[in-house]
Amino acid sequence: MNRQAELGWLAGIVDGEGNISHGGIRVTSTDTDILRRCLEVAGGGVISANKPDTRGNRKPSWHWRMGWRAGAAEVLADLLPLLCSRKAVSAAWHLYKRGHIGLQEYEKWLYFRIDELQSRG
Repeated sequence: MNRQAELGWLAGIVDGEGNISHGGIRVTSTDTDILRRCLEVAGGGVISANKPDTRGNRKPSWHWRMGWRAGAAEVLADLLPLLCSRKAVSAAWHLYKRGHIGLQEYEKWLYFRIDELQSRG
């Protein structure tokens, strides 16, 4: 798979199963193959087990996490144009907050989201 296709795959996983926060990027899944692939495509991070569900009726789950010091900003910069608007705005905010993009670049993503919401009516 070429690099652009790998990034597109990772963007889809982050959009659907992940979150972007003050800690970096995190994807949770019951499928460790997906998380290992996240680790490979991103070039780092860690996979850890989540706490067991106390109700006992759920499959075990794990998460892949990549912190800001481990390179999450560089990965997000590559994913930014591939993310859906809600996650793109979140990624842009965290990149702006950490000095990886300027205010104009952040505003571009913010206005992209506003335009999308206005077009829905």
